[in-house]
Amino acid sequence: MDEKTVSKRYSRELTEIKNKLNDLKSERIYELTKNRNDGYLRTNIEQLENLLEKLFFKIDNEAPSVDEELREAMNNAYKSND
Repeated sequence: MDEKTVSKRYSRELTEIKNKLNDLKSERIYELTKNRNDGYLRTNIEQLENLLEKLFFKIDNEAPSVDEELREAMNNAYKSND
């Protein structure tokens, strides 16, 4: 891994996890709000587990972050237009 810290390298993934936690902290769950967009508590927990598993996999395997994948895709698209 390069000089970047894990928190900087995977900032987008961490932000997604923080947003999910903030939703739960704000009690944004269907059982309380009756808003289907908020999702059931079980669904939110499963999504949070999935996000954490993906992040740990990326860190353990030094896989590219979402930002790095997007940057690579943009670079490839730019090169193919040359």
